[in-house]
Amino acid sequence: MKKGLGREKQQILFAAVVAVLFAVFAARALFSMPLDDELCYLAALKRYLQGDRFLLDDWHPPTQLSTWPIFQLVRWIPGFQINVLQARIVYLCVHFASGMVIWRLLKDRKGILWMVFVYLCFTPYNITALSYNTMAIAVFFILIAFCLSRRQWRRRDYVLCGFLLCLSMFSNPYLFLVYPVYLAVCVVRRCRKREQEGLFSCAGIVWVTCGALILGGAFLISLIGKGSFDEYLYNVRMILNDAERKANPLVKLLKSQWQIFRVYWRCSVVLICAYAVTILKRKTLDEKWRKYLFGISVIFTVYAVLRFAFIYGSVANNLMMVPLFYLGVEIFLLTVCGNTDCARREEAGQQISAPESEAVSSIKSEFAALAFGYLFAVCNFLGTNTEILSMSAMFVIPSGITVLMLCEYRGLISGEKTPHVQSILSYGAVAVFAFCVLWLRLFFTWFDAPLWELDTKMLQGPCRGIYTTAETADEYQELLSAIDLCGITSRDKVLFLPISALPLVYSEGEIAVPYVTRFAVDSSELIEYYESHSDKIPTKIIITDCENGGYFGEEEKTAEYFLARGYQVRIVTDQVVMLYQ
Repeated sequence: MKKGLGREKQQILFAAVVAVLFAVFAARALFSMPLDDELCYLAALKRYLQGDRFLLDDWHPPTQLSTWPIFQLVRWIPGFQINVLQARIVYLCVHFASGMVIWRLLKDRKGILWMVFVYLCFTPYNITALSYNTMAIAVFFILIAFCLSRRQWRRRDYVLCGFLLCLSMFSNPYLFLVYPVYLAVCVVRRCRKREQEGLFSCAGIVWVTCGALILGGAFLISLIGKGSFDEYLYNVRMILNDAERKANPLVKLLKSQWQIFRVYWRCSVVLICAYAVTILKRKTLDEKWRKYLFGISVIFTVYAVLRFAFIYGSVANNLMMVPLFYLGVEIFLLTVCGNTDCARREEAGQQISAPESEAVSSIKSEFAALAFGYLFAVCNFLGTNTEILSMSAMFVIPSGITVLMLCEYRGLISGEKTPHVQSILSYGAVAVFAFCVLWLRLFFTWFDAPLWELDTKMLQGPCRGIYTTAETADEYQELLSAIDLCGITSRDKVLFLPISALPLVYSEGEIAVPYVTRFAVDSSELIEYYESHSDKIPTKIIITDCENGGYFGEEEKTAEYFLARGYQVRIVTDQVVMLYQ
């Protein structure tokens, strides 16, 4: 925003930008065929709207807890249907509402308008959906913003922090690791006899815990009467046994650090060297070294952002989120190692102005937020099977915090009245980052053709109203037509093989599967599910990936189990076979 604009005019202009963004993203929601990633969120929601029980009927770890708060939200929306386009609009409303909450909490911070702009323009994988990814980011970002906004802490503030932390854990249970880290910081501050006020205090520990227990208790109460203790014990064990995510947490933790370094090694090496120089020369760091270190750090960070946004490929909008975190660490080191005029004067016991002191204090508090944002991203790595592709998206939080730090650091830079190199680099880094996020939000498509090739509108099923390629639309319509031939009604319980979210969402039948999406069918796990869930034994099994009416592999093993129970076979098409009672 222009420096000459008053705060009121800035806010009016920002409100106009937000309104335009919402309209543009609502139009963008009409394009790109959703794959299982997006449809599985709807399928999981559908099964609970049908009456399935949390922690009992669903063995899919990612959707186990994350669907619970989403279910509490959408069941009160009048006329809500399991429809992709409607779900995308609901997500946009929730996403923009959370962005406005973040802005409201931090509206006095320098750079907040840019940070909120970046947040509003970003969604993991460019998938416009309420999911464990987007809910985790929204809730944890609000938690970070709330903590940064508090000057005086009251009991209700601590309780709300605990509530938000627990809510974020519904999207990723590994976020419970934030709590012991928080306790450790409180204990260290206590041992060092630091000021025992604010979030990191003994009172904070007690009331944050109470806030977490309020939401956790509400969830546990909702489970009462739905099943016996033995049922919960058995099903939770099966959920934790998930083969796609089963790995040693310590090994995954080390792997997460290696992948961050390996994927971003060009930026990592340069910035780590900058950290070392800054720390080693902290007592003698002069203006010349300060400019060099800041300039090199910004240049390599911007290079890395552009490389992963437009050159590297893969999930561009996710991977470009990480490099700015490195820059945030260097800004903090340049601030506390005495390289700015005000920091040197403060270290020498000289008086500094209130704005300068406030800027230094802001950067220090923002670095704490940056550190917890990094921990948030690592926790995502522990809970996912897509590793760096998913974890990189979580860096939107530390990257957003770095935008604030850049703007605060710009205010600490001394020099002439005319713009100098460091100011240009600061503004340039923010502008380039914001542009890349917006560009990819508009034009990046997740496993679909480029945006300008999506010219065929789907007219039926959960994806009606969405534009994709003619080829994809034909395949989609063929699958729906084959499902229609199976004559599935609301009284049926259905199993589709291979397990895919689209037919589950489209079918009128009750979802009778342990998970709504799977890379590969495990016949032994399916059989174990039905042996322990007699009320979920399907009345119809539809195999949708046949060759001339034949099926093979795990699908054949599963089919043999049901044929032995007296099921009959009907060849619907060359590609679709149905088993029924």
